[in-house]
Amino acid sequence: MPHLIAPIRDIALRDCIEELTKAHDCLVTAARAKLTTASEGETRYWGSDFKRLRVTLPASRSHLLQQDAHNFGEIVNQVAGLERLLDGLEWFAAEMPQGRVLSCHPSTSSAVGENDITLSASGEVFRIEVFDIAGGKIINDKLNKTLKTFGLESGWVSGRLLIVVSASVAPRITPRTNSVGPFYFTPLHEGERTHILELHHS
Repeated sequence: MPHLIAPIRDIALRDCIEELTKAHDCLVTAARAKLTTASEGETRYWGSDFKRLRVTLPASRSHLLQQDAHNFGEIVNQVAGLERLLDGLEWFAAEMPQGRVLSCHPSTSSAVGENDITLSASGEVFRIEVFDIAGGKIINDKLNKTLKTFGLESGWVSGRLLIVVSASVAPRITPRTNSVGPFYFTPLHEGERTHILELHHS
């Protein structure tokens, strides 16, 4: 099955933001419309029906949206992640306007061997993982998975390694250790809703 939001490759940073914003707005508009009609349904099985709610996407949708319809709950999850991703890209665009996106995977999982975002700016390559989580034990689980996604199981890798997270989760991210050794994070950007942290190897 194709991704809800198609990957993007080799595109100017500003153009990438524009394309992803169009996809985001289309998803939000379609989901909101479906939410309005769903709230008028039968009360007795509202939860069961709502859990299985499908959102039909318009034929005039963004070219990045690869499906005709998708589960409502999954759209909410992916839109939340996309909003976090856009926050990260917009910060880069403000700081490094000539940046170029080498690859971007807006849907929930990256391609094998790639990260959510890989971009080139100011002569450096940035490899970025994005997650929108509420907290709890899942923070540790996600961070340990991120170390693997970065390829940090057998040694340090090239490029600058960043994570984009919510402002509420960032203070709860602590140093950790795997078979390679200890790692720690330093803040690169602290926005109202979104923080960007850089990963370092001790």
